[in-house]
Amino acid sequence: MQPAFNSLLSILFLSISIHVIGQDHQGLKFVENKGQWNEEIDFQAIVPGGRLGVSAAGFHVQLMDMDKIEEQHLASHSHTNEATGIPAAGPIHGHYFQINLIGANHQARAVLDSPLEGYYNYFTGDDACRWATNASAFLSILYQDVYQGIDFRVSSQGNDLKYDFIVEPGADPSQIKIAYPGVSGIEKINGELVIRTTVGSLTELKPFSYQLVDEHCKEPMASEYRLRNNTVSFSFPNGYDECSELVIDPLLIFSTYSGSTADNWGSTATPGEGGALYSAGVTRQDLGGLFQLRSVRFKPVTTGPLIWPSLNMILQGQNSYTRPISGVPITILP
Repeated sequence: MQPAFNSLLSILFLSISIHVIGQDHQGLKFVENKGQWNEEIDFQAIVPGGRLGVSAAGFHVQLMDMDKIEEQHLASHSHTNEATGIPAAGPIHGHYFQINLIGANHQARAVLDSPLEGYYNYFTGDDACRWATNASAFLSILYQDVYQGIDFRVSSQGNDLKYDFIVEPGADPSQIKIAYPGVSGIEKINGELVIRTTVGSLTELKPFSYQLVDEHCKEPMASEYRLRNNTVSFSFPNGYDECSELVIDPLLIFSTYSGSTADNWGSTATPGEGGALYSAGVTRQDLGGLFQLRSVRFKPVTTGPLIWPSLNMILQGQNSYTRPISGVPITILP
């Protein structure tokens, strides 16, 4: 069954203060869940065409029909008043599915590196309990002992999802079993997994498995997916050294699915009083409504790092309100 997500547009008008932050990073940014999302996930990342939730149990994936979104956006210039945000046509279809680690320890805690500089603020609907401020983002997440003697590491390669199973010496990799509830189908083609959805297909490349010969040398181990009854596990046709750590390293490619990746469109910007910047645009609620203001940079008045906006706003809902957060006045227009 193909679900329909309403093609809602939120118009936003931001007055932002200026902050000192570091250099921007490429790749997926995993933002911590501080109550703005369902408690089933610990982190969320914006991926091409949708959103990805992360927990010790696996992944929650929501994908949208990006070609249709782009088509409606282009049509909106002649058929929609951007001041009202009324969509030019009907609903946008999407597809939600999960990637579940069967039998995993759902209570495994995340071990995190230092957060990226900057922060995210989220305002979801009218319930202030679902709002979150100063949420940090991370480039990688490590869940220890999701299976006995096996850690689960989540990161990215560009805009694609990279996740590793780190098998300690003596641990059994056959514990790892992965299910894909909600997909339209899954098949193994030329050693790769092709995941079918109603809005397109994604590809998991052949797993790259290796063991460390020494600190700097990886010795590849032949490995492949084993697909039975829509459940995936890993096999090692030539075996491996069970007395050494084994790393199993799949890569989920989103670019094979998505066309356009835009989820927001800027319309106007102007400087304001006291060094403030005012910006307006259209952002899609069904993609998480990310309106990112990192494209404008300012020269510092003294020596040191560049001064530029550090605010990433997630705005959802149709209600009007003004809310000062950490000295940053935010106004959402109806």
